[in-house]
This record gives sequence, structure tokens and C-alpha cells, in this order.
Amino acid sequence: MWWTFPSMNITDELERLARLRKDGTLSDEEFAQAKKKVLAQPIETATEEDNRLLARAVNRYVWLQTLMALVGIVIFLVFLFGVVLPMMRDNSHKTFQIQVP
Repeated sequence: MWWTFPSMNITDELERLARLRKDGTLSDEEFAQAKKKVLAQPIETATEEDNRLLARAVNRYVWLQTLMALVGIVIFLVFLFGVVLPMMRDNSHKTFQIQVP
């Protein structure tokens, strides 16, 4: 897979440590040491190859959305000029007549 996420991010790990401290599993000192260790870990950043692959995926998505919009416009125009306007033209000469007794 070209895009990987760490199994647990820093926020999740800190929340887990806070729960352990609240439950009494970790003392305040152990919590402080574990928190310091978690915060000292380097943050994983995307590589240049990840960025290129992500950009290609985004470009494909934009092209797909553009193509779908164009297909929708063509279908609308075919319906408008093939169905709606001819029906309006055929019905334009018909009028209502009121007969008075």
C-alpha cells in the first residue's frame, strides 16, 4: 500500500496513558515518564514519493469528477432539446376554448 498510517498516533497514545493513570494502573511519575517518551518520538512525515502518488490520485479524482459533470450536462441537453422543447413546441398552438351556453 502506498500510503501507510502509524498504528497509533500520539493523541491516541496520550489518551491511553491518561486512562491508565486515571484507573490507577500508572502512577503520576510513570505517567510523566511515558508521556515524555511518547512526545519525544519523531513525527512521521510523508516522503516525496508518497506526495507524488497522492497528487496523482487527487488528479485522477478531479478528472473523474469533471468527466462526470460533462456527461451530466450532455444528458441534460439531450433531454432538454430532444424531449422538453419539442413537447413545448407541439403544445404551443393549442388553446383553451370556453363555450358559453
